Amino acid sequence: MNASQLLKQERADAVALLESLTEDQWQASTLCEGWNVTDLLAHMVARESQPIRFIVAESTKGKLGVHPDELMRKARNQGRFKLLQQFRNGPPLAFRLPGIALANFIEQWVHNEDLRRAGLNKPRISSPAVQNLIWKMLHINARMMLRSFKTPGVLSLVRPDGQALAFQVGGAFPRQADPTAATVKLIGEPGEILLYLFGRKSAANVTIEGDQRLAQALRDTTMGL
Repeated sequence: MNASQLLKQERADAVALLESLTEDQWQASTLCEGWNVTDLLAHMVARESQPIRFIVAESTKGKLGVHPDELMRKARNQGRFKLLQQFRNGPPLAFRLPGIALANFIEQWVHNEDLRRAGLNKPRISSPAVQNLIWKMLHINARMMLRSFKTPGVLSLVRPDGQALAFQVGGAFPRQADPTAATVKLIGEPGEILLYLFGRKSAANVTIEGDQRLAQALRDTTMGL
């Protein structure tokens, strides 16, 4: 399955989950600090209904226009029924185009886990196709996600089957490195590694091995795109 197909699959999974919720469950916490289920749905709808405005708002934190929190508030004020209806109709065609679908698949997958792994406590197992696509994304974007890691060393991202992707970290920008030179390893399924690098550390099922100074720096550093 390609990124566009998996994006549609992730959306269908999220819709099915949301449609199954009770009134109380809509107020459940998510992995996004301070947001409940309704807040996270409003965020996703706001992002898709006004993508350019939303990107500008998020990247500038409102300095060049409306603040992203205001866009989310306006979306939420439509009411849960309308929000869910809009969400059910997506993702928009533009979000499923080649080259864009992968980023939006990652966004949807992470937010699905944000919904499932906190107050709702509805875990799932992602398919090999999903894990392989996330691994592909890590090859493309892990360097960006690790740019705030400033402790020198070689960090290796390792799948349970032994596949590894390593980076020389601690400089101005991470550089790809030889996995056999790793001084610290972040081990787990690609989705778990992604969640860890996206700041969902407490919810990610990973193991850290290697140099204790680097391991602690990995635990302490705030990362993400």
